[in-house]
Amino acid sequence: MATLAPKLERRIPRHPNRPVISGWSIPRRVLLACAGMLVMVLAIGLALVVGAMGQRVQPSNPFAAYLPILPDQPLEALKDYPCTTAFSAYPFGDYSGEIYCQLRPEDGVFGLIAVYGKQGAVRSVAFGVENLRLGDVVQFWGEPNEIRIRKHYFSLRWGNYLYASGNSSGRFGYWSPIRYLMVMSPPT
Repeated sequence: MATLAPKLERRIPRHPNRPVISGWSIPRRVLLACAGMLVMVLAIGLALVVGAMGQRVQPSNPFAAYLPILPDQPLEALKDYPCTTAFSAYPFGDYSGEIYCQLRPEDGVFGLIAVYGKQGAVRSVAFGVENLRLGDVVQFWGEPNEIRIRKHYFSLRWGNYLYASGNSSGRFGYWSPIRYLMVMSPPT
């Protein structure tokens, strides 16, 4: 045992009041400084998380620019929109007959907007969608009343006035892309 004593003496710390990690003696000041920095980092992280939870990012409403031409609005509102294709049972400008107007927005999530009007009012608006998800539509219109999922597409219905469909590749959920939306006048 006399031969082991010098090896053991090297492993025993010279300062018995200091914590020992793997044979290394660590001064208390270093441990307190590390603990203080850890508490500070955790406090800053918690403050950032709580601050982020309090802020809700309100997405822009993709339908806002088209509120004047949604169903039950007067057909005269179409004068402010550039119809690329328009035809009427009566000469265009006489808003008493049936009118079909097609819009092609240059920016936004809609690639095509088709407006159908009759008897001086908009009756339906169909939106060809390029970049809109089901979750976006649910945020503005609420949860759908009916969901039908088929092999390669899905369709949704909100009451008798809003319909949507999209391609389903994989799982159906709030991230599913919407391809077509139709807003109609509620039945009278």
